[in-house]
Amino acid sequence: MRRAGARGAAWAIAGLVVALAASLPANAQTAEDRRFCSDAAANVIFYLDLTTPYDAADEASLVSGIGRIFDSLENGGRIVIRTMENTFSNSRRLLDMCVPYCKSSGLLNDIFFSDCTSGIVMSEKKKLKEAIKQAISPLLRQAVELPNSEIIRTIAQSAREEYRGGRANVFYVFSDMIENSAYLGGKAFFATATPDLMVKLKKDGLVPQLTGAAFHVFGFGRGGNAAARAALPQDKLAKLNGFWLSYFQATGARLSLEQNLSLAN
Repeated sequence: MRRAGARGAAWAIAGLVVALAASLPANAQTAEDRRFCSDAAANVIFYLDLTTPYDAADEASLVSGIGRIFDSLENGGRIVIRTMENTFSNSRRLLDMCVPYCKSSGLLNDIFFSDCTSGIVMSEKKKLKEAIKQAISPLLRQAVELPNSEIIRTIAQSAREEYRGGRANVFYVFSDMIENSAYLGGKAFFATATPDLMVKLKKDGLVPQLTGAAFHVFGFGRGGNAAARAALPQDKLAKLNGFWLSYFQATGARLSLEQNLSLAN
C-alpha cells in the first residue's frame, strides 16, 4: 500500500495555512502560502479602500465579483489583498497566496507517487476562496468615513512592491480615488493643475514603473454617503479623471474607471 509521504504532508500543511487565513483578525500577520505559485501565471492584486463606508449591497457586490475573478484565474496565479487607509504606512497586505494545482514531476511520478488529485485541488480552491471572503467581509463592515485618504503614496509605495515583471499584472482597486492626505490635501489636489502635480510626484519618486500592468478601478469618484452614493460634482470628477489617467500613463500602466463597485461587467 502506498504511503502518503512528504507530498501528502505538504497538502495537509497547505490546507492548514488556508484555514488559518480564514480566521485572521484585521491586524494579524499576512496569510501567506506560495508553494503553488507559478511565475508564468497572472499576478492579481486587490486594493480595498477602508476610508469610506460600505453597505450590505457593496459587500455582496465586492465579494461576488472577487469570487468570479478568483474562479477565472489560471493555476498558480498569485492573489494579494491589500488595504488603502488614512496613511500609506497603514496599508496592510492581508493575504498572499496562489491558486492551488498539482505540479507535475514527470509522468511516472505523477501516476505512481503523487498524492495530488483533482479532488484535493478542488477542495483547496474552495478553502482559499472562503479565506478570501473572510479576509474581506469583516473589513468592509468595519470601514467608516475618515477625514484622510492616502491613495497616491499607497499605490506608489506598494504597487511597485507587488508588481512582478515578465508576467501579467492586474490590479483591482475599490476606491473613490479621492486624495486627501498629509502629503497632498484635498483642496490642494483639486486646485493644482495636473501637470504641476505630476512634476511634484516625479520629483518625490512617487511614479513607479508598472509597465504593462492593468488597473481597474471601481467606485471611482463616488461620495461616502452609503445611502446616496452621489458622484462628485462634474468639475471635480473631470479633474480626478484627468489626473489619474495622466498618473497611470506615466507609470506605463493601463487604466479603466468605473463609478459602480460592481464587477458584473
